[in-house]
Amino acid sequence: MKKFLSIILVVTMFFGTTVVYGGNNENVTVNIDGVTLDFDVEPVIENGRVLVPMRTIFENLGCNVSYSVSNGKKFVNAVRGDDYISLEVGTKEMFINGKSYSLDVPSKIIKGRTLVNLRVISEGLGEKVVWLGNIKTACIYKKHGLHQVANVTSEKLIKSDDDKALVKINYSYPVIENRDGKEKNEYLDYINSEYKAYAEEFVKKAESFEKDARELLVENGESNFLPYEFNLSYKINTDRKGIISITNYMYYNTGGAHPNSERVSRTFDLNNKKELVLSDIVNGDNNQISEMIYDAFVTQMKNNYDGFDDEITESIRKETENVKYYLTDDKLVLYFDVYQVGPYAMGYPSVEFQYSKDLFKIDWSKGSLDTLDINLEGNPTTGYKWMLIDADADKLKVVESYNPKKNSTGLVGVGGTYNFNVKGIEQGNCSISLAYMRDWESSNVAEKVVTYWLYVSKDNKITVLDVDNDLETVIFEAES
Repeated sequence: MKKFLSIILVVTMFFGTTVVYGGNNENVTVNIDGVTLDFDVEPVIENGRVLVPMRTIFENLGCNVSYSVSNGKKFVNAVRGDDYISLEVGTKEMFINGKSYSLDVPSKIIKGRTLVNLRVISEGLGEKVVWLGNIKTACIYKKHGLHQVANVTSEKLIKSDDDKALVKINYSYPVIENRDGKEKNEYLDYINSEYKAYAEEFVKKAESFEKDARELLVENGESNFLPYEFNLSYKINTDRKGIISITNYMYYNTGGAHPNSERVSRTFDLNNKKELVLSDIVNGDNNQISEMIYDAFVTQMKNNYDGFDDEITESIRKETENVKYYLTDDKLVLYFDVYQVGPYAMGYPSVEFQYSKDLFKIDWSKGSLDTLDINLEGNPTTGYKWMLIDADADKLKVVESYNPKKNSTGLVGVGGTYNFNVKGIEQGNCSISLAYMRDWESSNVAEKVVTYWLYVSKDNKITVLDVDNDLETVIFEAES
């Protein structure tokens, strides 16, 4: 069967000891998920590092990109969800969520475009790049769940009559694609339309501040005026077992004492075609869920926030029914908005709940596993046995065994359990297919087939994204 190539990224890209002059593009190619990117300024190799146009790369990875000038210094900024990356052009320093990182090759401007080391991607977004030196190609595969997601991004700049920037608007939203080989799920069209409409409303709201910005420009004067900024980005927290959980991140800077932000999380059940509320996720009636929320936040904030007091305690009690939530691959995360239960400095208070059968109403098992054990019943005396048909050998290590059932009567042919012990060895999306079949048949006719769609994390944890159980007869092409 066809193997899946899931190369998802490296922290640093080394290309031997060759040092190539930065102005020579050397015909470097970059592709994401197998699609070659087009650049108006070609990537270059400098001091053994590939430099690529930042905007093209980051926008294809779901980021909003903007540029700013402060005290005569030029900065490039990228935002994706709650990740924020900023670097000063021409320096070897980069900031990720406020933390400083050193770069071995500085960013630079070539033909009006800012080029950065591809390592910035891995440092800033937790991605991974593989360099194919023989063909001078950088292959980038985005982490994804069951579905591929296209990123729609755009920007708008509103200027004054004398060309002064008044309002900067950057926004992005997801377009979730149907799974290859699967029946079209029209509920995905609904979800996509919701996020497109949200982005359009966000832009309209931002545009409505043009009048305020013009008035503030006149009041403060050009030298003391900073443009209003609006940024909308998103993060897909999980996409597995027919459930997608997405958070929108909004950022506003409208000349106040500090910027403001907001988050909106929604979770969708693709199989039952409905949006899930918290009571669909966890067990208990409304009172029990409310007490769970209250107890968790009070305990968490007592231990982690120095300013915790009775007023915050009372606010938590009042706001339990308004708590927000999202799912990750193995957890439930509850959170309050800024100011909802405490001062601005508190940020977004949150608590996490690891999956457990007692707490969760849905089956959210098999997330972030050290090892995955697949156990399948079979009877080899019939001539059939469970066989490994396909697996991503670069991502998974599979050990097979057969354990016959204990038989006190001495009868033969009662069958047993086939065990496939699966361990992650390399980050990336991958799969494993198993078939119940007779290995001597040239047609390779399988009575049953099971396919596990998986994701292996950087620390080699395995998450089961979905399982295709096909009990119909399946014919596999014989492999040479």
